[in-house]
Amino acid sequence: MNKTKVLSKLRKLFAIADDESASPGETLNAVEMAQSLMAKHNIAEAELNDLENEDGSPWSISQEQIQDPKASLSDWEMLLLSAIAGMCGLKVLVKRIILAPEDKRRRTRYIPSFYGHADDCAFGKAIYKGLHETAKSCATAAKKKAMEATAQEMNFEGFNMKIVFGSDGAETMYKEQVEKELPKNFRKSFLLGFAEMVAVRALSKAKNQNLTSTEHEKNALVVSGKQEWLDDKFKEAFPAAEEKNKYERPDIDPHAFKMGVDDGKKAHLGISLSNG
Repeated sequence: MNKTKVLSKLRKLFAIADDESASPGETLNAVEMAQSLMAKHNIAEAELNDLENEDGSPWSISQEQIQDPKASLSDWEMLLLSAIAGMCGLKVLVKRIILAPEDKRRRTRYIPSFYGHADDCAFGKAIYKGLHETAKSCATAAKKKAMEATAQEMNFEGFNMKIVFGSDGAETMYKEQVEKELPKNFRKSFLLGFAEMVAVRALSKAKNQNLTSTEHEKNALVVSGKQEWLDDKFKEAFPAAEEKNKYERPDIDPHAFKMGVDDGKKAHLGISLSNG
Protein backbone atom coordinates (compact mmCIF):
# COMPACT_ATOMS: atom_id res chain seq x y z
CA MET A 1 0.00 0.00 0.00
CA ASN A 2 1.56 3.31 -1.06
CA LYS A 3 1.78 6.30 1.23
CA THR A 4 -1.11 8.22 -0.31
CA LYS A 5 -3.49 5.26 0.17
CA VAL A 6 -2.27 4.82 3.74
CA LEU A 7 -2.98 8.48 4.49
CA SER A 8 -6.42 8.16 2.93
CA LYS A 9 -7.19 5.11 5.09
CA LEU A 10 -5.93 6.93 8.18
CA ARG A 11 -8.22 9.89 7.54
CA LYS A 12 -11.19 7.50 7.33
CA LEU A 13 -10.18 5.79 10.57
CA PHE A 14 -9.86 9.08 12.42
CA ALA A 15 -13.23 10.15 11.02
CA ILE A 16 -14.76 7.04 12.62
CA ALA A 17 -12.95 7.75 15.88
CA ASP A 18 -14.34 11.31 15.92
CA ASP A 19 -17.87 10.22 15.04
CA GLU A 20 -20.10 10.74 18.09
CA SER A 21 -22.55 8.14 16.81
CA ALA A 22 -19.88 5.41 16.77
CA SER A 23 -19.92 2.88 19.58
CA PRO A 24 -17.06 2.78 22.10
CA GLY A 25 -15.83 -0.46 20.52
CA GLU A 26 -15.80 1.08 17.00
CA THR A 27 -13.98 4.15 18.27
CA LEU A 28 -11.31 2.14 20.09
CA ASN A 29 -10.85 -0.21 17.15
CA ALA A 30 -10.43 2.71 14.72
CA VAL A 31 -7.85 4.40 16.97
CA GLU A 32 -5.86 1.18 17.43
CA MET A 33 -5.85 0.48 13.68
CA ALA A 34 -4.76 4.06 12.93
CA GLN A 35 -1.94 3.92 15.47
CA SER A 36 -0.76 0.61 14.08
CA LEU A 37 -0.71 1.96 10.50
CA MET A 38 1.10 5.14 11.54
CA ALA A 39 3.77 3.12 13.35
CA LYS A 40 4.15 0.64 10.49
CA HIS A 41 4.56 3.33 7.81
CA ASN A 42 6.36 5.88 10.01
CA ILE A 43 3.74 8.59 9.54
CA ALA A 44 3.51 11.58 11.89
CA GLU A 45 0.13 13.04 12.88
CA ALA A 46 1.21 16.45 11.53
CA GLU A 47 1.71 14.89 8.10
CA LEU A 48 -1.76 13.42 8.17
CA ASN A 49 -3.39 16.71 9.14
CA ASP A 50 -1.53 18.65 6.47
CA LEU A 51 -3.12 16.58 3.71
CA GLU A 52 -6.45 18.34 4.13
CA ASN A 53 -7.78 21.77 3.27
CA GLU A 54 -8.01 24.32 6.07
CA ASP A 55 -11.71 23.55 6.51
CA GLY A 56 -10.96 19.84 6.97
CA SER A 57 -12.32 18.78 3.57
CA PRO A 58 -10.26 16.41 1.41
CA TRP A 59 -8.16 17.75 -1.43
CA SER A 60 -9.86 18.06 -4.79
CA ILE A 61 -8.15 17.52 -8.13
CA SER A 62 -8.60 20.02 -10.96
CA GLN A 63 -7.57 20.61 -14.56
CA GLU A 64 -7.29 24.28 -15.49
CA GLN A 65 -7.01 25.35 -19.14
CA ILE A 66 -4.32 28.01 -19.40
CA GLN A 67 -4.83 29.41 -22.90
CA ASP A 68 -7.20 29.15 -25.83
CA PRO A 69 -6.26 26.54 -28.48
CA LYS A 70 -3.07 27.57 -30.34
CA ALA A 71 -1.55 26.44 -33.60
CA SER A 72 1.73 25.90 -31.73
CA LEU A 73 3.35 26.39 -28.35
CA SER A 74 6.70 28.14 -28.40
CA ASP A 75 9.75 26.82 -26.55
CA TRP A 76 9.64 29.77 -24.17
CA GLU A 77 5.96 29.17 -23.38
CA MET A 78 6.58 25.49 -22.57
CA LEU A 79 9.55 26.47 -20.41
CA LEU A 80 7.43 29.02 -18.56
CA LEU A 81 4.63 26.49 -18.04
CA SER A 82 7.08 23.92 -16.68
CA ALA A 83 8.71 26.45 -14.34
CA ILE A 84 5.39 27.51 -12.83
CA ALA A 85 4.19 23.91 -12.56
CA GLY A 86 7.33 22.98 -10.63
CA MET A 87 6.97 25.99 -8.38
CA CYS A 88 3.30 25.34 -7.59
CA GLY A 89 3.39 21.53 -7.43
CA LEU A 90 1.44 20.93 -10.64
CA LYS A 91 1.56 18.84 -13.80
CA VAL A 92 1.48 20.34 -17.30
CA LEU A 93 -0.86 18.79 -19.84
CA VAL A 94 -0.89 19.69 -23.52
CA LYS A 95 -3.90 18.35 -25.41
CA ARG A 96 -3.75 18.14 -29.20
CA ILE A 97 -6.95 18.52 -31.16
CA ILE A 98 -7.59 18.43 -34.91
CA LEU A 99 -10.09 20.84 -36.38
CA ALA A 100 -12.24 19.50 -39.21
CA PRO A 101 -10.68 15.99 -39.37
CA GLU A 102 -11.97 15.53 -42.90
CA ASP A 103 -9.79 18.44 -44.01
CA LYS A 104 -6.56 17.13 -45.55
CA ARG A 105 -4.66 20.06 -44.03
CA ARG A 106 -5.51 18.67 -40.56
CA ARG A 107 -5.42 21.99 -38.74
CA THR A 108 -3.87 21.00 -35.42
CA ARG A 109 -4.37 23.03 -32.24
CA TYR A 110 -2.76 22.66 -28.83
CA ILE A 111 -4.42 23.38 -25.48
CA PRO A 112 -2.13 23.74 -22.44
CA SER A 113 -3.50 23.17 -18.95
CA PHE A 114 -2.38 22.65 -15.36
CA TYR A 115 -3.40 19.53 -13.44
CA GLY A 116 -3.31 19.35 -9.65
CA HIS A 117 -4.89 20.69 -6.47
CA ALA A 118 -7.71 23.08 -7.39
CA ASP A 119 -6.24 26.04 -5.47
CA ASP A 120 -2.76 25.45 -6.90
CA CYS A 121 -4.15 25.31 -10.46
CA ALA A 122 -5.91 28.64 -10.05
CA PHE A 123 -2.78 30.16 -8.51
CA GLY A 124 -0.50 28.78 -11.25
CA LYS A 125 -2.81 30.02 -14.00
CA ALA A 126 -2.80 33.55 -12.56
CA ILE A 127 1.01 33.58 -12.37
CA TYR A 128 1.38 32.25 -15.93
CA LYS A 129 -1.03 34.80 -17.34
CA GLY A 130 0.81 37.68 -15.68
CA LEU A 131 4.29 36.48 -16.67
CA HIS A 132 3.20 35.66 -20.22
CA GLU A 133 1.92 39.20 -20.77
CA THR A 134 4.97 40.70 -19.05
CA ALA A 135 7.32 38.70 -21.27
CA LYS A 136 5.62 39.81 -24.49
CA SER A 137 5.50 43.50 -23.51
CA CYS A 138 9.14 43.41 -22.41
CA ALA A 139 10.12 41.78 -25.72
CA THR A 140 8.38 44.57 -27.66
CA ALA A 141 10.14 47.23 -25.58
CA ALA A 142 13.50 45.46 -25.98
CA LYS A 143 13.12 45.31 -29.76
CA LYS A 144 12.30 49.01 -29.90
CA LYS A 145 15.35 49.81 -27.80
CA ALA A 146 17.55 47.64 -30.02
CA MET A 147 16.18 49.35 -33.14
CA GLU A 148 16.94 52.78 -31.71
CA ALA A 149 20.53 51.75 -30.98
CA THR A 150 20.89 50.19 -34.44
CA ALA A 151 19.53 53.33 -36.12
CA GLN A 152 22.14 55.45 -34.36
CA GLU A 153 24.89 53.09 -35.51
CA MET A 154 23.60 53.41 -39.08
CA ASN A 155 23.79 57.22 -38.76
CA PHE A 156 20.29 57.90 -40.04
CA GLU A 157 20.13 61.68 -40.18
CA GLY A 158 17.14 63.04 -38.31
CA PHE A 159 16.11 59.53 -37.30
CA ASN A 160 13.00 59.72 -35.12
CA MET A 161 11.49 56.57 -33.65
CA LYS A 162 8.02 58.12 -33.52
CA ILE A 163 8.25 58.59 -37.28
CA VAL A 164 9.94 55.28 -37.96
CA PHE A 165 7.23 53.34 -36.17
CA GLY A 166 4.60 55.13 -38.24
CA SER A 167 3.30 53.73 -41.50
CA ASP A 168 3.73 56.51 -44.05
CA GLY A 169 6.03 56.77 -47.03
CA ALA A 170 9.79 56.89 -46.72
CA GLU A 171 9.70 56.66 -42.92
CA THR A 172 8.46 53.07 -43.21
CA MET A 173 11.48 52.28 -45.37
CA TYR A 174 13.74 53.46 -42.55
CA LYS A 175 12.06 51.04 -40.18
CA GLU A 176 12.44 48.15 -42.61
CA GLN A 177 16.12 48.91 -43.10
CA VAL A 178 16.74 49.02 -39.36
CA GLU A 179 14.80 45.78 -38.77
CA LYS A 180 16.93 44.00 -41.36
CA GLU A 181 19.98 44.74 -39.22
CA LEU A 182 18.48 42.96 -36.22
CA PRO A 183 18.84 39.17 -35.88
CA LYS A 184 15.79 37.34 -37.22
CA ASN A 185 15.50 35.41 -33.96
CA PHE A 186 15.72 38.52 -31.75
CA ARG A 187 12.26 38.21 -30.19
CA LYS A 188 12.47 34.44 -29.72
CA SER A 189 15.91 34.78 -28.11
CA PHE A 190 14.69 37.48 -25.75
CA LEU A 191 11.66 35.44 -24.68
CA LEU A 192 13.79 32.34 -24.08
CA GLY A 193 16.18 34.35 -21.92
CA PHE A 194 13.23 35.73 -19.95
CA ALA A 195 11.68 32.27 -19.47
CA GLU A 196 14.96 30.61 -18.47
CA MET A 197 15.64 33.23 -15.80
CA VAL A 198 12.09 32.89 -14.46
CA ALA A 199 12.62 29.10 -14.31
CA VAL A 200 15.86 29.51 -12.35
CA ARG A 201 14.26 31.96 -9.92
CA ALA A 202 11.15 29.81 -9.49
CA LEU A 203 13.24 26.78 -8.55
CA SER A 204 15.35 28.83 -6.16
CA LYS A 205 12.37 30.45 -4.44
CA ALA A 206 10.53 27.16 -4.08
CA LYS A 207 13.54 25.64 -2.29
CA ASN A 208 14.68 28.61 -0.21
CA GLN A 209 11.78 30.11 1.70
CA ASN A 210 12.38 32.27 4.77
CA LEU A 211 11.05 29.65 7.19
CA THR A 212 12.06 28.44 10.64
CA SER A 213 13.39 24.88 10.96
CA THR A 214 10.00 23.72 12.26
CA GLU A 215 8.18 25.40 9.38
CA HIS A 216 10.64 23.86 6.90
CA GLU A 217 9.90 20.41 8.31
CA LYS A 218 6.15 20.97 8.17
CA ASN A 219 6.32 22.35 4.63
CA ALA A 220 8.42 19.38 3.50
CA LEU A 221 5.70 17.05 4.76
CA VAL A 222 3.02 18.97 2.89
CA VAL A 223 5.01 19.12 -0.37
CA SER A 224 6.03 15.47 -0.19
CA GLY A 225 2.53 14.27 0.62
CA LYS A 226 0.92 16.43 -2.02
CA GLN A 227 3.40 15.33 -4.70
CA GLU A 228 2.71 11.65 -4.04
CA TRP A 229 -1.02 12.32 -4.05
CA LEU A 230 -0.76 14.22 -7.36
CA ASP A 231 1.46 11.58 -8.98
CA ASP A 232 -1.09 8.88 -8.14
CA LYS A 233 -4.02 10.95 -9.40
CA PHE A 234 -2.18 11.86 -12.60
CA LYS A 235 -1.20 8.26 -13.41
CA GLU A 236 -4.73 7.11 -12.71
CA ALA A 237 -6.30 9.78 -14.96
CA PHE A 238 -3.67 9.72 -17.74
CA PRO A 239 -1.98 6.29 -17.78
CA ALA A 240 -0.59 6.81 -21.29
CA ALA A 241 0.67 10.37 -20.76
CA GLU A 242 4.31 11.07 -21.55
CA GLU A 243 6.29 13.47 -19.41
CA LYS A 244 8.86 15.47 -21.37
CA ASN A 245 11.29 17.04 -18.95
CA LYS A 246 14.26 17.49 -21.27
CA TYR A 247 14.79 21.01 -22.57
CA GLU A 248 17.27 21.82 -25.32
CA ARG A 249 17.91 25.46 -26.03
CA PRO A 250 17.54 26.31 -29.76
CA ASP A 251 19.82 28.69 -31.64
CA ILE A 252 19.65 32.14 -30.07
CA ASP A 253 21.02 35.64 -30.42
CA PRO A 254 23.22 36.14 -27.30
CA HIS A 255 22.53 39.86 -26.96
CA ALA A 256 18.75 39.49 -27.14
CA PHE A 257 18.91 36.47 -24.82
CA LYS A 258 20.81 38.50 -22.21
CA MET A 259 18.26 41.30 -22.45
CA GLY A 260 15.57 38.72 -21.73
CA VAL A 261 17.53 37.34 -18.78
CA ASP A 262 17.89 40.85 -17.32
CA ASP A 263 14.15 41.48 -17.55
CA GLY A 264 13.42 37.99 -16.20
CA LYS A 265 15.39 38.91 -13.07
CA LYS A 266 12.94 41.73 -12.38
CA ALA A 267 9.69 39.86 -13.13
CA HIS A 268 7.40 39.38 -10.15
CA LEU A 269 6.95 35.81 -8.95
CA GLY A 270 4.19 34.82 -6.52
CA ILE A 271 4.95 31.86 -4.26
CA SER A 272 2.31 29.96 -2.30
CA LEU A 273 3.12 27.47 0.43
CA SER A 274 -0.46 26.89 1.49
CA ASN A 275 -1.74 23.33 1.50
CA GLY A 276 -5.15 24.34 0.21
